[in-house]
Amino acid sequence: MATSYDGASDTYRVVCQTGEIHQRFQGNVDLLLDSSGHLVGIDLGGEGFQRLVIMLGAHENVVSQRRSPAEIVRGRDGQVLYVAFSNARTAARGHEKNPYV
Repeated sequence: MATSYDGASDTYRVVCQTGEIHQRFQGNVDLLLDSSGHLVGIDLGGEGFQRLVIMLGAHENVVSQRRSPAEIVRGRDGQVLYVAFSNARTAARGHEKNPYV
């Protein structure tokens, strides 16, 4: 897993794996934040065993969440390749070094 921040577009990207892009869509996600506002994980939603949460740090570090629109990209196998969200500086201190990466 890797992360990157693009200051020009204020976009933060969490790369889960690499592969050929098959599907790209917009949706709302919950950014899981620690007490300082750093990104700990991203909850993509879903019910029961279909729920998908991408964690950079331990669940115990999550103290709040913030709803955010995001771009979610899947590969041919249906697995998430990456999640990108804008307004990252304000939403999750994306411009700073993330302590969970």
